[in-house]
Amino acid sequence: MYYLKDIPSTTSVLSTYTAFTASATLVRSVISEVQAIIGQLIPKQLKDLLLSKLGGLCSNPSSQMILLINEYDGCCINELYEASVTYLQTKITTTMARLNVSKAPRDSKVTLTIHRGEKVVDIYEGIQLKWEMTHVETKGLNHEGKLENRVLELSFHNKCMEMVLGLIYYFMYY
Repeated sequence: MYYLKDIPSTTSVLSTYTAFTASATLVRSVISEVQAIIGQLIPKQLKDLLLSKLGGLCSNPSSQMILLINEYDGCCINELYEASVTYLQTKITTTMARLNVSKAPRDSKVTLTIHRGEKVVDIYEGIQLKWEMTHVETKGLNHEGKLENRVLELSFHNKCMEMVLGLIYYFMYY
């Protein structure tokens, strides 16, 4: 049971409210200033990378969507796989441990592609994309006489499905 003497005075309530409002305003202005300073000192690409790494630590794995892009679709080569590999060649960095090197007779230059197990983290329109080259064992020989089919795994936040599909559509004309 409450007594009238237990209710705080109007002065103390207003004083507490004023202190809380002042603290909230101060915190908001400090955050705004820090964001402005960071925006001027850190390049956008580095800032996006840092935010994606920090977000990746807290993200729920079940919120990730994974698209599998197979090298072959039945007996035919998957054009989307070829387009994705071409795109990923532009993302090769010196930090990658293993790369495939090849030169076809019709090519005048050496070609570098990512090796199985290598991962590429890319930022597209603010969306973190994780690419990984894997393979799947096949039951029989494929049309090239191999027992495996190379697969690109593309993972991203499932809320970004439409934008990623737009990127994949863009690959076909890249």
